[in-house]
Amino acid sequence: MGAGSGTILLNTSKEGKNTIELTGQEGEGKSIWRVQVSNMHLKGNETCGHAIFASYVDEIFLSEMWIDHHGKTGLHLYHCTENPRISDNNIAYNKENGVFIDGCHDVVISANQMEENGIGICLQNVWNATITGNNIDDHIQYCIYCDKVLGSIITANMLENSNDACMLIDEGCSGITVTVIFLEDLGICAIKGTRE
Repeated sequence: MGAGSGTILLNTSKEGKNTIELTGQEGEGKSIWRVQVSNMHLKGNETCGHAIFASYVDEIFLSEMWIDHHGKTGLHLYHCTENPRISDNNIAYNKENGVFIDGCHDVVISANQMEENGIGICLQNVWNATITGNNIDDHIQYCIYCDKVLGSIITANMLENSNDACMLIDEGCSGITVTVIFLEDLGICAIKGTRE
């Protein structure tokens, strides 16, 4: 835990290294549990890696951070299967994604502000996600992108001004309830190849 925006972790890597890595192992009983990172500023550069890369961390909680200018993704969660929570962060100017969730379930992403990342929130191989109350603005590709997402809720988010569709629900998704507010002419939602 930091002491607010004055706690700055500056990533100067030119070799794609991540600012913070949280790493368990694949297999029963090998993941790590209940890790919280909060209340600090993670600042990168265009050649560094992710701000936080977490793999096999269950019940991870990431909150109250300023995360910007990383060469890859702000928060990348890989198989953090049980109950990941991301809330109350300001995530901006990261080259690939603001948040990338891959292989997780019972996900909560709430009350974040995101601006000018490659994609705001990218979900892949995710089920039982709740994406709510986020302000996602001015993204290079999509505000929200879903691929192979099941049984989830995307509601009460502000999506505005992306170069592509504000939200794309791609093939292999099903059982997603969407209620959103779009602003301005670019606020379109694309749904393709879904079963429901």
